[in-house]
Formats: sequence, structure tokens, C-alpha cells
Amino acid sequence: MKNTLKITMDLDGVLFNFSKKYGEIINQVLGPNTVPEGFDAPSDWDWTDHVPKDRVDDLWKVINATEDFWLTIEPHYENCAALYRFIVDHPEVEVHYVTARAETAGQPLVTQISQSLGRIGLLRENTTI
Repeated sequence: MKNTLKITMDLDGVLFNFSKKYGEIINQVLGPNTVPEGFDAPSDWDWTDHVPKDRVDDLWKVINATEDFWLTIEPHYENCAALYRFIVDHPEVEVHYVTARAETAGQPLVTQISQSLGRIGLLRENTTI
């Protein structure tokens, strides 16, 4: 049996800039400048430096209700370009994309992920979601 190198890539924080979008949602829900422009280094997953714990659910309600939310997340272009070069140069390597993303309004989650990855050339024969 042939051993195939397999690589697992997380989407948010690695290939896509969820922090930027989440900061925008925080400012939309909690008021402008709750999160300063350019901030993307929260101390924890729920951004408790900027978001009271009792308001986290309010943010996720906005995310969950946003049609095709995951298609609105910008890529980390340098990371995506590096992975693209790797995938093209090493077609024998399997790349598996993983995420803990939640379903949102609009298209199914896997469809949104496929479209996002396809737009930047990262959905190839040697990749799976």
C-alpha cells in the first residue's frame, strides 16, 4: 500500500480572515469603534476584550441570519498563494480542509466553502472538504 502525505488545513485564521469580518460584526451590533480598525488579535475565541459574554449570542444571530455569510470572508492572500503553489507543485499530496463553521442562511455550508476555495484556486483534484 502506498503511503500518501496528507495535510489538514483550517479555514478561518489560516486561509480566511474571519477576525476581520467578526470585528465588523461586533462594530455593527455593539457600536462603531468597539473594535479598533485593523485589530485582529483577540485574546480568546469570543473576543471578551471587546465583547461582553452576554452579547456573543447576539453576534452569532447576525452571522447565522446573513445569507451566504461565509462567502463574505476575505482570504489571507499570502497563505492562499503559498498553499496554491504547494498543491500545484505536489499533486500527490492530499489536502483536507477542516472547519467548525456553522450553517448560515443561504446556500449550504459545503457549497459556500466550495465556492470560496474555488474562487482562489484551492479546490483541486487533490483536495477535499
